[in-house]
Amino acid sequence: MNETLTAQQLASFEDSLNNYAGDGELPTIRTDYSGRAMYGRECLAVVLDDSSFTPAVTAELAYVLADTDDDVAELVDRIWSLPTYTDNMGHRTVIYWPNIKAPNTAGED
Repeated sequence: MNETLTAQQLASFEDSLNNYAGDGELPTIRTDYSGRAMYGRECLAVVLDDSSFTPAVTAELAYVLADTDDDVAELVDRIWSLPTYTDNMGHRTVIYWPNIKAPNTAGED
């Protein structure tokens, strides 16, 4: 299932990433990432120093997409619906979700 974040969801997700800097740089969002076997299609990605944050960052995205405050079951369903991949970029890691598009890439396929 492909989804497109709203501008508000994207801003909320970006704000949540401030918790995942660790000892390095703040994570950065890429709205134009094209990972392996995506054949030029673009998706949402996060670039960060510590790949051990991958599950937590994915949970943050699921929380934003689920748009729920208390329903743990819905949040778990959202996490499972987010195929999550990583690529190594030297000293940093890219976490990306091929089925999630940012608002500015929504019309591209």
